Amino acid sequence: MEIQPIIPYPDTIPAPSGWLNFFLISGFGLHLLCMTIMIGLGLIAFYYTIKGKNEESLINKDIKTLFKLTIPYTINLGVMPFLFLQVLYGNCIYTSSILIGWYWLLIIIMLIISYYCAYLFNDKYDGNESFSKILIFISISLLLVIAFIFLNNLSMMIKPEKWLEYFKNPNGTILNLDDNTLIPRYFHLILASITNGGLFLCLIYNYKKQKGDNEATAKINIIMKWVTISIALQILSGFIYLKKLPLDVQCHFYGNNFYATHLLVLAIISTLLSFIFSIKKNVNACSVSSIITLIIMVLIRDFIRKAYLNPYFSISNLIEDIQYSPMLLFFAVLTLGIIVIIYMLNILKKADWEN
Repeated sequence: MEIQPIIPYPDTIPAPSGWLNFFLISGFGLHLLCMTIMIGLGLIAFYYTIKGKNEESLINKDIKTLFKLTIPYTINLGVMPFLFLQVLYGNCIYTSSILIGWYWLLIIIMLIISYYCAYLFNDKYDGNESFSKILIFISISLLLVIAFIFLNNLSMMIKPEKWLEYFKNPNGTILNLDDNTLIPRYFHLILASITNGGLFLCLIYNYKKQKGDNEATAKINIIMKWVTISIALQILSGFIYLKKLPLDVQCHFYGNNFYATHLLVLAIISTLLSFIFSIKKNVNACSVSSIITLIIMVLIRDFIRKAYLNPYFSISNLIEDIQYSPMLLFFAVLTLGIIVIIYMLNILKKADWEN
């Protein structure tokens, strides 16, 4: 069966595709940053909860509140890029969402349970060590499952040939498990989460160090070991992911495409800088280089998505039906949301850390 006829005809878009793609990329970058911090904090908290009481368990007391707070921020920051993804790639993301339908619907339930467990882990059962281990295990495990389902959906939306499986299994239980890039991409995400979560924690300790916390330096030294190891493993997983891409997509990064090739070079340079800074325990420099790496990776991901879909579909060919009122309303709500978030962060910054 030919693939082109099964791809739904795209809707018109209310604004130029370039602008919409810009908001998709920028929104996804913010969501990815917050999401990786959330998962990273959860994994570190799980490790120190299982490890038990020792001098390093003091780190866990700091992580508990941060982990709980990052979950709602991650959810809210994920709304914007997903909306723009639907506008630009609705014919693809809606199709793949139907194919994995049951798993996709379960995300809501798993997210509620995960957040509730994170809340209990922080506020209700601080003195119950055994129950705390169960709570953090459930919370972080569900978040990891959700991330895996999302990656399945995002990888399936760019492979229309996979959609043909619907005619064998129309029950909404299809996963993209035969995609060679899925597992390397997933582990690359998890390793990036440990890096960003660790660096976020170290930035907090840097702030506390300036306020006179005598234990902050020791905690930074411990967490930066996590960061160094995770960056080293990211280099390996990133290379494996690149080699698992289809050859026609790989070739773009080996000189066939000027933009893609330079993105890869910049990603390698920024990652190596992050690794060097992590060894030297330079938290600020490592954080800056890691954010630059994340931005580059988001741009690479956008290029790969377009390269996969190029034989079937291109957002540059979408029909534009310009409507300024929805865009103006979006900007107004976005501005209001940013003001509220900044206000909430200022309240958090002024709050007594121990409380």
